[in-house]
Amino acid sequence: QLAFMAHKKELDVVLTEDSDLLAYGVDRVLFKWDRDTHEGEEINRRNLGACDKLDLVGMCPDDFLNMCILSGCDYLDSLPGMGIVTANKHVRKYRDMTRLFRGLKFEGKVNARAHGGWKVYEERFKLARMTFKHARVWSTAEERVVHLNALPATVDARKLDYLGPPMDPQTARSIILGHINPHTKEPFEIGGDGAGAAGAAGVRVSTGSSSGGGSSSSRRDASSSSEAAKPGWLGDGGHPRPR
Repeated sequence: QLAFMAHKKELDVVLTEDSDLLAYGVDRVLFKWDRDTHEGEEINRRNLGACDKLDLVGMCPDDFLNMCILSGCDYLDSLPGMGIVTANKHVRKYRDMTRLFRGLKFEGKVNARAHGGWKVYEERFKLARMTFKHARVWSTAEERVVHLNALPATVDARKLDYLGPPMDPQTARSIILGHINPHTKEPFEIGGDGAGAAGAAGVRVSTGSSSGGGSSSSRRDASSSSEAAKPGWLGDGGHPRPR
């Protein structure tokens, strides 16, 4: 969801400890945010070529995503001995994933038995790629659930439950606003102050989850709120000073 908002320029930077945000295509991610010093470590995808531990020069977004999945991610465990450095080497060598799998099988140095064989691993790899690129998210502009990126014309949209369940706009909007429980679809109880689960609406920092890890984001269009004055919160005058 945060990646979708970033793609739509609805936020400037995402604060998180989840490196998957880079695989989802977020351009600016702030790690290790310190509420006392208001500092963190900014990763900008445009500057990844300066990395001195991995060869990322000239690597396109698809190759970067393939490298991340191959090294192991939330949706697919890595192959034996396949860390990020080795994955980077193989992706740069073969580029195309069909050639990569063919090359790995031909070299015989890596096996996929733990995954049920190469055929099963390749299928799971494709599903992981689809999830990173086309997960279902909420579009505020369209008031409905959409895909993070448009689906390829060759994909059968009726067989994509693993990207998130299809959902009618009214139910999805009620979940987004915090009116109903996303699992039971039952209304949340209203607190004594009259605020529901979405009582924090209007604060300058929105929180969410990208792929299981907690994240938050600095918003462009946040309305004014007394919460914005709290130390450590991002406001119009409180942008982080990246180290």
